[in-house]
Amino acid sequence: MNALHERFQEHVFLSLLVKENDKVAALPGREKVDSEKQALLQIFSEFKLDKRSYQKKLDGHFGMLEDLRGRWGKSTDLKPADFMAIFSLHRIESTVDVWEGITKEKNRIVSSRDLFLAILNKLLLKKTISLNERNELVIKTESGKILKPSQLSSGEKQIIVILGEALLQEGQSFIYMADEPEISLHAAWQESLAKNIKSLNPAAQIVFATHSPDVVGANQDRLIHMDRCVK
Repeated sequence: MNALHERFQEHVFLSLLVKENDKVAALPGREKVDSEKQALLQIFSEFKLDKRSYQKKLDGHFGMLEDLRGRWGKSTDLKPADFMAIFSLHRIESTVDVWEGITKEKNRIVSSRDLFLAILNKLLLKKTISLNERNELVIKTESGKILKPSQLSSGEKQIIVILGEALLQEGQSFIYMADEPEISLHAAWQESLAKNIKSLNPAAQIVFATHSPDVVGANQDRLIHMDRCVK
């Protein structure tokens, strides 16, 4: 997430420089301007700016644009501030476009993380797992007690590691190999193991070395008996 924010900040700084293709264009429609105002509100909120520090300035800026809209094309008496507002609007449009692209990328990352947490919370009993602002696991019991990862059972630790590795593959084409992943896992967790890994990374090719029929499950047609291959 930090890398995405840094990329956005770089764009904002560079947009302060005048470029050769900068030009005064017609004012966009009111709906477009309103959507850009909402996008700016989201950006300010994302960067945790104090609303009192920007709300009045934002309202004043877009109020000036609305006044300019009423005079645009009807009068040649445009002030220097009017042209500054137009150039500012151009930069806002560019900034909002970049922010929307970054938001899509962030949503893709967050959706995988949320799926990871949803799968874990469905598997674990009487515990919930979340992530704090530092992306550290927060484990809470039904009674509200906070547990350290070291306090989890061996099976709970194992399932977090296995699914965490699938999450870190970020949807790329990987061969996911595991030797006896069923160790310490409940039978029901073994049955859903391959499905859960594929949910987190549909592009992964999974190779298990296992003694558990529960891990194989419905994938009998993909089973290779090593004792029949080695003579």
